[in-house]
Amino acid sequence: MKSNLNRIALLVCGSLLSMPIGAQENQSSPDLTAGDGVFEISDIFARATLPNAPTGAVYLSLSNMGEEPDRLVSGTTSVAKDVQIHSMTMKDDVMQMRQLVDGIEIAPGEIHTFEPSGLHIMLIEVQQPLIEGETFILTLEFEHSGEIEIDVPIVGIGARSAPDSAEPARSGQ
Repeated sequence: MKSNLNRIALLVCGSLLSMPIGAQENQSSPDLTAGDGVFEISDIFARATLPNAPTGAVYLSLSNMGEEPDRLVSGTTSVAKDVQIHSMTMKDDVMQMRQLVDGIEIAPGEIHTFEPSGLHIMLIEVQQPLIEGETFILTLEFEHSGEIEIDVPIVGIGARSAPDSAEPARSGQ
């Protein structure tokens, strides 16, 4: 993991705060900046896992609020050996999952929803169980904009959406 990760300042309720990502509890809808890009990342969550589960997944909505296209290419986290971008599709009544090895391009104004049974961020070789009520840091890497570090809340095993109590947050440069 890169040792010199940049922290993102949050702009909450129109006021600029110098609080790093993860320091605010229950954040769900931050606008985050990295390099020249501006992204709105909302509805962030991971499901709890059973003990010894080899994989987990992160779900979120990702919108490019900038003026240039960018590509989400990878991610890193201390809770898994590898982070991959995956898609799930139905073919002949069979659900198929595949890694998007080139990542996913996000055009200006475009929104990608990472959700159960669809596009998701796969955590490979989970190093510890993901426990409901806890959080972990996930660093998303973009082709042009660099890295964005987000705090991922862990919800129940069968959850289909982010925690309802999350307050929106916005960032400024």
